[in-house]
Amino acid sequence: MGDERESSATTTFPHHGLRSELRHRARALAGSLRFRGFDEELEELARAKTDRDVEDAIAKSTKLEKIVRATERPALLVREDAFETPVLAGLLALIEGARTAIETALLSVGRVEMLEGPDRGMVGTAWMIAPRVAVTNRHVALWFARRASDGTFPFRKTVEGRTQEVVLDFREDVTRSQREFPVTRVIYIAPDDDSAPDVALLEVAPRADRALPAPIPLHQDEPLVGQSIAVIGYPARDSEEVDQEAMNRLFGLDYEVKRVSPGQVIGTSAAQPAIFAHDATTLGGNSGSCSLDLDTGAAMGLHFSGVSRVANYAVRARTLLDLLEELEIEVPAPMTRPTRVIPTNGVAAAPPAPDGEEARRREAALATELDARNGYDPAFLGAARRVPLPQPVAERMREMLQRDDGSLRELKYANFSIYQNADRGFPMISGVHIDGTKLRRVPRARDWRLDPRVPAASQRGATLYANNDLDRGHVVRRLDPVWGELATQANTDTFFYTNSVPQQHVFNDEVWGDLEDYILDSASQDGKLLVLTGPVLASDDPPYRDALIPRRFWKIVGWRKDEALKIAGFVLDQDEFLGDIEFNPFRFSTYQTSLGEIARIAGITFAANVKSADVLAGEATARRIVLRRASHMRLG
Repeated sequence: MGDERESSATTTFPHHGLRSELRHRARALAGSLRFRGFDEELEELARAKTDRDVEDAIAKSTKLEKIVRATERPALLVREDAFETPVLAGLLALIEGARTAIETALLSVGRVEMLEGPDRGMVGTAWMIAPRVAVTNRHVALWFARRASDGTFPFRKTVEGRTQEVVLDFREDVTRSQREFPVTRVIYIAPDDDSAPDVALLEVAPRADRALPAPIPLHQDEPLVGQSIAVIGYPARDSEEVDQEAMNRLFGLDYEVKRVSPGQVIGTSAAQPAIFAHDATTLGGNSGSCSLDLDTGAAMGLHFSGVSRVANYAVRARTLLDLLEELEIEVPAPMTRPTRVIPTNGVAAAPPAPDGEEARRREAALATELDARNGYDPAFLGAARRVPLPQPVAERMREMLQRDDGSLRELKYANFSIYQNADRGFPMISGVHIDGTKLRRVPRARDWRLDPRVPAASQRGATLYANNDLDRGHVVRRLDPVWGELATQANTDTFFYTNSVPQQHVFNDEVWGDLEDYILDSASQDGKLLVLTGPVLASDDPPYRDALIPRRFWKIVGWRKDEALKIAGFVLDQDEFLGDIEFNPFRFSTYQTSLGEIARIAGITFAANVKSADVLAGEATARRIVLRRASHMRLG
């Protein structure tokens, strides 16, 4: 029966009455379908007689990037060359262990975009495979190029007669920022039959102001069932996807942006040695995606299609290496598998984290970059109104992150700084300076990461927040440092784990969040504030997993009034209401109190001029003014 279908498709196709562009695309698709053994789709394409019928068949058959597993296979959003942390505990160790390898490869994967004609826009994914050479699928390249009789692959003309222009955008993540490079030539498009897999090669030019991303090395070994991979590409909404509910849950409203989809190799076949099957989540738009091996950071294959709830398919890297050798295109040295492959059962176990020179270089470069940040400015309100960061009391200094000489290590970020309690793994003291006249709206970052300047054991990362109702609560409020020229950088910097303390998912204390805004509006004369914040890290905090969860938080706000410094102190207290972290909400109360009381409960000390500027100075140390709304506070 299969032979009859193939024979039928071969003898009845192509239809010579079709316009030239459709004929080329349909012939290429027919070859791809025969190569993969998709007999039903091939038969439907062979039955098509009119332009419209062929267009419908092509649209249906080329949407073969699919959701194979509706659970345990997320498609993680990418933001500013970093991917979001997965929630699932089983994937967490795997993905975090390979983060450096994946984020290195992210830089070299781009979105293929046509700039001319009615079909302009995204048509697929490509990635750098050799210097100035990107690889994608044949059915992607045929959107904008054709096979000429002299063996070249010129760009197509639009209906208006303009030559098609194509770019690769190596950014185009959820922030919608761009990093575009022009495609100057189509080097190769696989034949339109089953003699070759679904591959095309593009020549990409560097820009005058930016070099091209580095090629991703290829993995020369045979894929093994259970091998851990991640597909990097640009999934697009698919109206033909069988499981629309799973698609909406996995992708929300964010389509045609860069994502990382973890998965496993689930099959190989001696009858189809050029390809392998995997279960990473993909959609239309993933055509041409890189299937990355998580053990080595090398490309295991070129994704090209799939069948919903069955399998997705990729051209294996060895096949790509053979093609490049035939075309005399030099590539980086191929990589081989480590001596141990980790077997899997459902979800892959964590591979060893890359510890090569490239990983160390990236971490060292980021640490150096962070150390150059401006940090908190204690003189932001004027030299006569300095507000230094509080200091831990002497008996708590041993808990703190320190320099080699025993002094406190100030972790500087854009417009704010942190003192980290290394024993607890949480920030203990933070300071941010705010210019309310220059606040900017910047899209919220989503991806938390460890600070490379701090030992991993001295900061609480993603494992604390997995599979529970705990959120990563910002100590420095995300909006506070997001102003002026450093706004975008500050926004990203607030998403280091050194600025995170657990808070219940349902936490929504409007008074606590409104304190800065109210003082900016009603008390500050120049729109400037200094805000110092931290958790109360007490020895009797409730244990959870390997951490003690803070129950109280303090905040100090400083502003200028009539050339004088004014300070107000506040505490967020949940001590009496802390429930089971896994199930029950926290309930909070916010009150204003003296700096003396805050110093006592938090184990910190304030500079003398800061204490004397307290609007409650001279009153009972433990006095509390409960705040039902921000306007209830005392401002002097």
